[in-house]
Amino acid sequence: MTKVAAEARERVFGIPKGQSRLPDAGDALGRFALAGATDGVSRTQRDAGRLYEAIVRDYQRHLGARRLMSGSELERVSGHDNSTGDSPQEIERYERAKGRYIRARRALLLSAEPTAQMVVDAVVLDDVEMWQNVGVLRIALNAIAHEFHDELGKGAQAA
Repeated sequence: MTKVAAEARERVFGIPKGQSRLPDAGDALGRFALAGATDGVSRTQRDAGRLYEAIVRDYQRHLGARRLMSGSELERVSGHDNSTGDSPQEIERYERAKGRYIRARRALLLSAEPTAQMVVDAVVLDDVEMWQNVGVLRIALNAIAHEFHDELGKGAQAA
């Protein structure tokens, strides 16, 4: 990381000098984690958010959905892999991705927090800092951590 990027994180996001070069300082979920479990989210909640992002991105990739590109990516052109999507392996990977996505969505719906889906999508997928909704974010990430506790590590519990 360059000195300029670290200084920008300090200036724009108010990150302390010692933390501005950490990987977590690079996105909204990471900055919530840097704030700690008292003011932000715990490490387990952060890990649940990272898993949720991987689940959603995997599902979108299998659907053929592409995420919106940022201005820095407009020059980049991606190729086509010539797959038709009908091989048994591809179908199995799609079904697995769909099943994990449905489990994640169900966990958020059952969290009894009406805005859980919106908040976790905004923070984790869209990189929006929603400090006013940190409580909802914690509930949403706890629901994901509970549903996927086997993937987050044996005995991991959301704080």
